[in-house]
Parts: sequence; structure tokens; C-alpha cells
Amino acid sequence: MSRRLPLTVLAVAGSLLAQASGASAQVTSPPPGIDLSGFWMLRYDASVDTIMPSGNALTGYIPPAPLTPEAARAVAAAAQPESLRTTIPTSVGGSRWCRAQPYPFFMRSPEAIDIIQGDRQVMVTGDRIGAMRHIHLDQPTHPDGWEPTIMGHVIGRWEGNTLVADTIGLSGGGIPGARAANPRTHLVERYKLLPDGRLSITFTWEDPTQFTAPHTYELIYYRQPPDTYAYENFCDPSDPSQYIEPIRPAGQPAK
Repeated sequence: MSRRLPLTVLAVAGSLLAQASGASAQVTSPPPGIDLSGFWMLRYDASVDTIMPSGNALTGYIPPAPLTPEAARAVAAAAQPESLRTTIPTSVGGSRWCRAQPYPFFMRSPEAIDIIQGDRQVMVTGDRIGAMRHIHLDQPTHPDGWEPTIMGHVIGRWEGNTLVADTIGLSGGGIPGARAANPRTHLVERYKLLPDGRLSITFTWEDPTQFTAPHTYELIYYRQPPDTYAYENFCDPSDPSQYIEPIRPAGQPAK
């Protein structure tokens, strides 16, 4: 079923074309025939996907995070209904609210993600507000003095047929099984096309403020038909709840 292509995706494509015409820069390239471009849907298939210790069939299996005692207490407290969304700063509201969704929220969303592979950048976008990620292939290092953002700063390189994306400077965004990302969080992702056409993305999180060891898991995505497009994202700017600060004492009612 065909769906409308959002203006954000068109803007991304234009940005890639504009950059391709700029000054030359040293980039790494994938082997011939390796193209991650397309719409990808997260799915778990027990017949072919690896079963890990925890998780669910919709979003894949994620092992428990190796949390520090303090982080474990905070995660447990946030799981209580009264304090949910108040103890730990994470993305909230879904598409009902007009709030940008911090990374990595949309990577586990039921909507497909759109990957656009270019020579200087790889773009990863989701059907959520602000879900647009730049993986810079022409920047060998992260910039000095990067101010944390919801998507962070990402530099990429090709190691054979695997795209390695290195991210720093994240602000907010709930890490699966842990607390929110923060300026000390470091993420390395490995994007790899499997022989059967599926896309494997391995996430490795490091953060001394909450992990005792790297937190690693793999998610599997399935390529969608060529006529697949993203819906326009819907949000309600008149909903006053979205403008409340996401962190407030547990039990304090919304104003």
C-alpha cells in the first residue's frame, strides 16, 4: 500500500544531494552492492532471529542492562505507576504531543524507519517528530565543545560491509533497560545486511554513570516493499500537557 512521502524525507534527500556537490572530503565507502537505503520494519521472527534473555516478540529481545546499584534503584522506581515519567527523564507523549523524540526512541517504534545512504552521510529517519539522524562519513572525529542534543553527534565509517556509527553528546532519550542518555553516554552501532536480506543493528552503550559494563543488544529489521512511504506525523499542539516539564516529584499532579 502506497503512503505519502513526508516533506522531511524530501528535505533529507535534498540535503544529501547538496552536500555531494560540495568540497571533496575523505570518506570510506561500502563494498559494491551494499546499500542500506529503504524502509525497514523492526520485527522479531522466532524461526530465524536469535532469542535473547528478555524482551518481547514485537521489538526484539534485549538482555538486562548491567546497571550500577544507583541506576538499578532509579530504574525500579521509574517502573512504579505513580512515578512513571517523573523519576527518569525520557521521551514521552508519542505522536499525540508535538515534542521531538530523543534517540533511540524511534529505533524501537512500530513504524518503519527510513535509511538514505549517501557518500558523505547516511540518514536515519523515523515517523516521529524530530526523528532525523545524520551519520557523518566525512568527519573523522567528533567536534570539540559539542553541545548535547537529542540526536547527539554521529560519525560513521565502513568496516567492510558493516557501517559503524559512533555517537556522543546525547541529551535525554531512554536507553532500553536503563535510564536516559546523558552527556557521558557513548553509543556505537553496527549496521549490517544479513545474507537473507534482513538488517542487523547491534547497539553497544557505555556510560559510567549507570553501567558496570557495556550494554549490548541486537535488533533485526525487515526491508519493506519499494512502494512503502511514511505517513505525515500527527500531533496536537493544543494539548497543554506536553508543555509540562518531564521531571517533577513523584505523585505531583500535572498542572
